[in-house]
Parts: sequence; structure tokens; C-alpha cells
Amino acid sequence: MQPRTHFATALLSLSLASAGVAENETTQSDEIAKIFAEALAHASRPQGPELDRNRGLISFDVAHANYEKGPHWGRWRWPEFTGDRWGMYQVEVTYVSVVTRMGMQFSFGEHKAKGYLPQTGSMESEKTVVLDRIYLPDTLTYAVSALTGDDSNGETFRLRRIDLRPAPEGDEVSQDFDGAVTLSASKATTFSRKMRYEPKPEKNCLGFWTEAADWAEWRFSVHDGGKFTVQLHHGCGPGNEGSQVDVWINDQKHTFTVADTGGFQSWKSVDLGVVELTEGDHRVVINPVTKAKSAVLDVQKLVLVPQG
Repeated sequence: MQPRTHFATALLSLSLASAGVAENETTQSDEIAKIFAEALAHASRPQGPELDRNRGLISFDVAHANYEKGPHWGRWRWPEFTGDRWGMYQVEVTYVSVVTRMGMQFSFGEHKAKGYLPQTGSMESEKTVVLDRIYLPDTLTYAVSALTGDDSNGETFRLRRIDLRPAPEGDEVSQDFDGAVTLSASKATTFSRKMRYEPKPEKNCLGFWTEAADWAEWRFSVHDGGKFTVQLHHGCGPGNEGSQVDVWINDQKHTFTVADTGGFQSWKSVDLGVVELTEGDHRVVINPVTKAKSAVLDVQKLVLVPQG
């Protein structure tokens, strides 16, 4: 992997060139600082494939809601919604406001997300804020509504939309004491319409992988870098073998053909190769390329085993 400092320098040079900055041309120090900060920020992010991060997104636009003004609150009600998959979602609220702090509650059936929305500075300045996280335990039909303070659809506050974006099922992953990195299915973010984390003890995996466009991601940190063997623990039922799957560790791709393991929860490990990781943050993506039959595979975990 290319050292981050080298990448940042190269990116900075490209940014300066694209901005039309000649080698001997004098520029404003704040412009240079801004470009350099953007280059460092980009270099510090784990690299890898650019995939559809809106896959699995559920959006509720106010254009499709009915608004009711109460004595101390405003309520939006959307048509009932039936989900394709269960899982964890991040509740993102897009709005404009000159109110110092607006309280809000979003309800999805019996499941609620609560928080406060800071002012956006003006009624022309739109902002998106993460209100909370919410877990949908089943593919049921849900009533959808939101509550805010009074006069919240007037000259001081207007709601634009509420998005439910796929979120990590568990806490962030960090390196184990023995140097290994275990990326269990329960810690993945599933950008999907059908694929999801199945929490039943006999499964405990990413399943329902019936659409090749669905994909999974893990973010994790390493405190002791080095070379690691990439092991994928997966299952595939008889007659469903043959799908092509890409596994990305940052910008390094490992492709394999799914074999019959004897059952979707009959776990077998396949070594995908060796990757070198530095200290810091990293990213793993599982992205099917093709689906041979009814489902691609089930994934129990991916383990990075240190060499030596």
C-alpha cells in the first residue's frame, strides 16, 4: 500500500494543478491551506471501490406527508411503509431553521428516534443532521410520523425530508489482542434491499443475499500493522455455487468463485490471499459480481490473521 503521506503529497500536487496554480504563482495562504486540508482528509480515508451508498436508503419527503399543527407540537404523518429487510438504520433529518434548538421525535411503528436539531443559520441554509439510530426488527408494515415543536412548519422551521440510511449493526471493530481482526456479520453495514444480518443463533450471518447489487462493509482500526492472511467464512447451498464475489481490503481486490459448502449455514473457510495493513483505519467490502442461482452466499465472518 502506498504510504498516506506520499498519497497526500501527490493529491495536493494534483489539486494545485487542477486549480490552475503555477509553480511560481503567488496564491492566498488560506486557499493553499484549504486545498492541503482537503488532500489530507482524502488521504486519511480508507480507499476502495466507489459503490452505491444509497442502496437500501429509505426516504420520507414532506411532499408526501400530512401536517397537523397542535397546541404545543407539529406532526407529520406519512403513508404506511412496508420494508424489504430488517436492520439498523441511521435517522438523518434535512431541514432549515432559525430556531436555536428544535426537539424532534421520529416514529417508525413502535420504534422511536429522538434528538435535537440546531439552527441552520437562515431559512435559505439547508442542513442534514443525524438524529439517532433506529432498529427495525422485521419486514412489517409500519406507521410513520414525526413530532417537532409548535409552529414548526412556518417562518422559523421547515422540515424537508427524513432518510433512514443503513448503519453498522454493531460497534466499531478494532484489532484483537493476538493481532487478528475479526469482522463478524453482526458488525457489518449492509447496503442492501434484501441481504441483511440474521441474528438467530443458528445463523448469525449475512443472509438473504438474493440480489448481486447488495453489498456489505466493515470499518476497523489496526494498532499493530503487518501482513495478514484473508480468511472468509461462508456457506452456500447445493446447486447455488458458481457466483463471482469481490472482497476488497481498502484498494486491494480479491476475487473468488463461490463453491458448494453443503448448506448455507455449513461454514467453510477460504483463504483469499495476503494483505499488508498499516496502523490506522481500514475498510473491507464484500461485493458480488454475479449471482449464479437463487442466492450468492451466506457470510459468517471475515478474519485477518497476522503472519509470523
